[in-house]
Amino acid sequence: MAKRPAYTPRFIETATDITKRMVGNIPDTWHKEPGDFIYDAMKTNPAEIIQLEENQDRILRSAFPQYCDDEDLDNHLTLRGLTRTEATNAVRLLSITADSGVKIPQGYTLTSVVLDNDGNPIQYAVRAEIRFTDAATTRDVYAICHSVGTVGNIPEGSEFVLQPPIPGVRSITDLGLSVAGAERESADEYYTRYLEDIENPDTGGNVNDYKRWVLNDFPAETGIVIQKVIVEPRYKGNGTVRIVAIGGDYSVLSTDEIAALQKFLDPTGLQGLGYGKAPCGATVDVFTGEKKYIDITASVDYVPNADHAAVLEAFKSAVVDYIKSRIFEVDPTTKQLYPIGYNKIASILGSTEGVDNFHDLKVNNGTVDVELEFFDIPELRGVTFND
Repeated sequence: MAKRPAYTPRFIETATDITKRMVGNIPDTWHKEPGDFIYDAMKTNPAEIIQLEENQDRILRSAFPQYCDDEDLDNHLTLRGLTRTEATNAVRLLSITADSGVKIPQGYTLTSVVLDNDGNPIQYAVRAEIRFTDAATTRDVYAICHSVGTVGNIPEGSEFVLQPPIPGVRSITDLGLSVAGAERESADEYYTRYLEDIENPDTGGNVNDYKRWVLNDFPAETGIVIQKVIVEPRYKGNGTVRIVAIGGDYSVLSTDEIAALQKFLDPTGLQGLGYGKAPCGATVDVFTGEKKYIDITASVDYVPNADHAAVLEAFKSAVVDYIKSRIFEVDPTTKQLYPIGYNKIASILGSTEGVDNFHDLKVNNGTVDVELEFFDIPELRGVTFND
């Protein structure tokens, strides 16, 4: 991701500099010392000049997308045909068992025992009314998080309660995310897409075109967030393309989301005919990724007085960041996904504050890199430190 450079102001003058320059322009035949009429009459001018210079800097900065404010960045990139990806709500699938005659209205609140950063329970709303017609019937229920962003991406199996409770509801089982929530695209992320759009102009169907069509052109009104995509040309021979996409927060796409992306690129039943974004003659098949879990074990020697739990959490956080940086990243030489490097994880562990030494490090029960296939979405599942 490209980080926008900091803007260096072009007009930098202090009030003292301005006053000195203005006084210097007055002939020496005039009295122009502090307390003299001319000097005192000019005392308010530097503040106004500084304000004008700040406005000039603001105008100059807004003229360039790498320097401008967030709102101006939207204006610049809209002219390029790009639209910022807005934050989306997480959607969960729950299994509810209730007695005959129970009705759960649309919009009814489901409250999780998981708290957000402000200490408040994370709440969801039932997406469609549910009626139970038979005794002890179990129904699948979709619920959308009240808050946008990743706050609703809580672990599968979290505990939920209806609020207020509805008599006759026997159990609620959380089956996990159906659609992961995503944060609003940052200025740096948006600017990176802008650079990629400039560097990879539309050529009618090369690899970069397919990436841009999926990441930039897929209609925002679908509410579907595509975070990363891999394009595999000729995967079934000439004229075939395989698209593997993952959703917000590196989630697996649902069946409906895959179908929507398929329809956008190359509608089922009309494949290869050019009725989607893909050109005539190109048959496109859309897939999503599969989770590949990463487990780490090691024997760790701690520095004196180290907080063992804090060390573990710091290591986990660093490994998660590293693994996310590897998701769907292709080696341009081999055209294969970069592996999860054993030596890199060892380096992270060795540099974690509070670790004095370690041995017997195992990643997925081995001491070699964890290779990733095209469908693999690596995710840290567990870390065990043996003292």
